[in-house]
Amino acid sequence: MHGNYLSIGALFVLYLMACTENSVPAPQPSYDLRFRDSLDRLTADYDSLNLRDAFALGRQLGKMLEHHSDSVSPPIRTQVYQYLAMLHYDHGRYPDSVTFYTTLAAHELSATADPEARARQRLCAAYVDYYEWAWLQMDMQSELGQSLLRQSGLADSELYGLLLLVQAQARKQQGHIHRPASPQQLQAWLSSDRLFARAVDHFRRIRSPRQTQARAEHLVLLTRFPERDSITHSSIRAMDSHLDRHRLLGYWHMRRGRQDSAAHYYQQLIGEALPFDVNGFAEAYYTLKELALEDGRFEDALSYARQDWALAGCCPISEASERDVCSDRPVCGSYIAARARIYLQWYTATADPTYLNHAIRLAVNALTRYEMMLSGNMEEATLNQMLVPGSRIIETAIVTFYEQVRRTGNQRDLDQLFHAMEAGKALLLYEAMVAARRHPSSEKGRAVEAEINLLKADYARSYTPDQDRLQRFASLNEELLRIRRQTVPPPATPLDRLSVSRTDRLSNIGVHLSERQAFLEFSEAHNRLFALYIDRDTSLSYEIDPAVHPLVANYSQMLPGAPVTAPAYADVAHTLFNHLLGPVKGRLLRQRDILVVPSNSLSAMPFAALVIEKIESDCDFTDLDYLIDRCSIRYLSSWRTSKERDEDHPTFHLQKATAGIWTHPGLSSYLGPLAGEILSNTGSGGRVYGGGSSSSTTFLREAGRYDVLHLSVHARGNADLLYDNYLYLSAADSLNGVRIGSLLLRARLVVLAACSTARGLAQPGEGTYSLTRSFHLAGVPQVVASHYPIPAAATAEILREFYRSLSRNGSPARSLAEAQRVCRTGRLSPRWTWPGYWAGLVAA
Repeated sequence: MHGNYLSIGALFVLYLMACTENSVPAPQPSYDLRFRDSLDRLTADYDSLNLRDAFALGRQLGKMLEHHSDSVSPPIRTQVYQYLAMLHYDHGRYPDSVTFYTTLAAHELSATADPEARARQRLCAAYVDYYEWAWLQMDMQSELGQSLLRQSGLADSELYGLLLLVQAQARKQQGHIHRPASPQQLQAWLSSDRLFARAVDHFRRIRSPRQTQARAEHLVLLTRFPERDSITHSSIRAMDSHLDRHRLLGYWHMRRGRQDSAAHYYQQLIGEALPFDVNGFAEAYYTLKELALEDGRFEDALSYARQDWALAGCCPISEASERDVCSDRPVCGSYIAARARIYLQWYTATADPTYLNHAIRLAVNALTRYEMMLSGNMEEATLNQMLVPGSRIIETAIVTFYEQVRRTGNQRDLDQLFHAMEAGKALLLYEAMVAARRHPSSEKGRAVEAEINLLKADYARSYTPDQDRLQRFASLNEELLRIRRQTVPPPATPLDRLSVSRTDRLSNIGVHLSERQAFLEFSEAHNRLFALYIDRDTSLSYEIDPAVHPLVANYSQMLPGAPVTAPAYADVAHTLFNHLLGPVKGRLLRQRDILVVPSNSLSAMPFAALVIEKIESDCDFTDLDYLIDRCSIRYLSSWRTSKERDEDHPTFHLQKATAGIWTHPGLSSYLGPLAGEILSNTGSGGRVYGGGSSSSTTFLREAGRYDVLHLSVHARGNADLLYDNYLYLSAADSLNGVRIGSLLLRARLVVLAACSTARGLAQPGEGTYSLTRSFHLAGVPQVVASHYPIPAAATAEILREFYRSLSRNGSPARSLAEAQRVCRTGRLSPRWTWPGYWAGLVAA
């Protein structure tokens, strides 16, 4: 019943130390005493892990507050709401209630409240962050709570141990976002290991029954270290609780690939009485469902799925077989998608279209719910919470609709496939664009949010609890909430145009394309790669052989490296062309312009240098037939987001545009002369910022004045860390992509003569978090950037040709293609015919 509060509640959670005016009459002592007595019993039950009784009593107190709130003092109200949030988190069934009660507690909490109440609020906020997948913020909230307790001499309390435990969980989850076996992942998990050990020791010292829970969670982490298997396995078997032992043995065997043993222990687990914490049972039902699918036991898989969504509160088990879902809670859509995937695999095994029809009905339902939830909620917290289940929904929809297209070839089914592919790329990126541009007067709010993100990124590098930075983080969160609460939202947002009923059909896209223009979108789902091709006369889809993935990796690593022989290069680039574009080769080569929406694995791959025809004999690079020779290529984040950007910013004339040019002092010898070429092709009023004037200060202050921004600078784009993208305007002066994305720029073109500016962390369903994306978020419709480092001399000559061409035709993508053709023929220099010197520049 609290789902309606989710979209606004997470904002108020940020206001953890809110100072509210208490204008109500003085509370009647009798009510405070009555609640105090009940709260003491609730606290005792909670600390002794008598959670069912504590939950029942907490709900009674919550109902009493609905009728007597004005007669109870704020500290009592705060504590009731905090314990209700904590109990709902322990229950693991209604995450929206965790947010709801944490928000109510934040409203009641005074800045002068006792340290324990303020630390408990930090714990509740960390629990909210858990459900929003905000691991860094969860970690930092816990650290702030621990600091409060240490300063107040309360470091031996139960609450301190809970804060340690949730911090260990946050650190463990943080490890998952890094590449397997990377130094960042190992650092996060080793740090989590130490925190879990401290939590176990803390609860043992104060003789808390939570010691068992902390021990179990620690053992879950230790299963990630195979070298400790003998100790971990014996420790699991020594657990006193049957529930913990069965769950941990099931989990351990599953991670070691021993599926029969895992199924045995999970079956033992669900045979026990349902505990208060249902997370272990949810894990068991999910795993048993997946194992049943692998064995082709589809009825069993459906049975486990029904029990799983009943456990999640989405449908009573008695109704789960008859209805798609009974609850409007956002997370329930993923349970619909789980059923769709079962029917889809059933269809794959039997070719019975009845099962495919079931899958389609469920996939449409799940995707519709997901998009409607997103279009109705603009809050970042809600979107974070939906990211993982949303990805599952979209992947299931893509595969389901593709199978239907392959079976029927029907245009309506192809429209559905396009709809799902766009949903996987457009919605969250589009929401970020809207959020960045929604309130033009709120530059301060965007600056505050950018600083918060930088503080989080800084904390993630070493997990060092710098108290000054943590306090800055806390105060900025409070300030951001105040700014947001003071800003009146507009009556409508562009997201309204993304509603399910208004989604573009493929026939409409064909109308928007020019006569010799094609649109090509790639999507990945369930380890499969799909492509959708559209031109004015044709629309079709096809699946790409999975063997392409190692070829893509090899190709993407080859180009930034030392030149190889032309035949060796041609072999890889031609094979890739056949895999990715072979099914539409004839149609594609008749086009002049290609609009490409890459999938995550293709996002760093230059399509321009793919080789169309294989050359059998010895050849030079100038002999190869590249895709860029036939057409220009523009990278899009999605059809819908790019369409919106282009509609907001029509084509401009370079000669009438004013240009702002920033040149890093260390690059002035190679790239400095390029500034004159730019100014000669643009209108009056341009300016060059070189030497000491090339700084983040001048850029932030003056970039908004120009129609074209050119930055000859150094850059860093990190594919492993979300916010680790920087422009270096001088040796000691950098500008983070988060800050750039918070700006409001009038520029219609940004040219980044800098390395790896199109590179960043790729997130399923969201695209790549690169410096290119940062400028898109700042409102710039077109960006020229690079996938990898290119020699400065080659960059300068290619961009010189680019600006000359741009002054004639006004299209950045076509102008870049013309410049790359000149370079690849050797007319700029015979040294630069190697594709690695020109193919990395892309128009986006």
